[in-house]
Amino acid sequence: MMFAKIARMRSDTLLQKYLPSIISDLGYFPKIGKHYLYAKGKIPILLVAHVDTVFAKPPQKIFFDRKYRVFFSPDGLGADDRAGVFGIIKIISRGLRPHILFTNLEESGAIGAHNFVNREKPEFNAIFALDRRGENEAAVYNCDSEELNEILNEYGFKIVTGSFSDISVICPKFGIAGANLSAGFYENHTRYEYFDENALAKTIEKLSAILENPPEKPILYVPKPIPVFRRKSWENLEKCALCGEEAELYELDGEKICAICFYYLEKRWPEKCEKVDYKRKNANPDYYFEEWWES
Repeated sequence: MMFAKIARMRSDTLLQKYLPSIISDLGYFPKIGKHYLYAKGKIPILLVAHVDTVFAKPPQKIFFDRKYRVFFSPDGLGADDRAGVFGIIKIISRGLRPHILFTNLEESGAIGAHNFVNREKPEFNAIFALDRRGENEAAVYNCDSEELNEILNEYGFKIVTGSFSDISVICPKFGIAGANLSAGFYENHTRYEYFDENALAKTIEKLSAILENPPEKPILYVPKPIPVFRRKSWENLEKCALCGEEAELYELDGEKICAICFYYLEKRWPEKCEKVDYKRKNANPDYYFEEWWES
């Protein structure tokens, strides 16, 4: 089966050999960049998935429950995000032609996504990743676009905030709104992970309908407002070296990064002793709260 074949591949083989061959056969002209594969389409929507997983080696023993259409493996399945890769192939196999992006090293700080936004220009009006656990969810992160939310509500997605994925880098950099949609995997980042193909199929149906009626103009990325008290309560805030967000930073291998990026690199939250030494302002915190409230 195609998903099992994708799940068993090494990330570099999948990105540089298998996927270019598959999408070329479907009429795309793939461009292989450093840690990403990009192909322009005819529908002004970008679909995104990443080929890497949290496991050091791809699974060799994969089991499939035919009744419930569920995949699992004692080796760690890696459906985060091979399920998303599989989902995009299923969509373009229907004859739909969105722009497509496969990245590597998402689990290591979205390195492929960073390379992509630094080398390519946006030619699409919205962005959808297939890299969310569960079913019928759409993570929008720090995007606060009413137009995007209307589309997601119309097609029955439950809007959630989420923590981090490739589009956390791509959307703000390009100024285009996007969401990370459920790809049907559960218990990700553990050896108990499993992939429900029926859950992915529901997302594929909804996303296909969106692709058949794409937005005519770019949906602009609207960042969520940051309360004034959050911005002012710390001195000398700097931007995270990976995601670019302004936040408290922690030191890791000589780099200053935010707590979320630290977690995605180390698979643990940073300790207090790893925090960059900033001093809290000597001011009444109620002042900042009142200023934020009045604004």
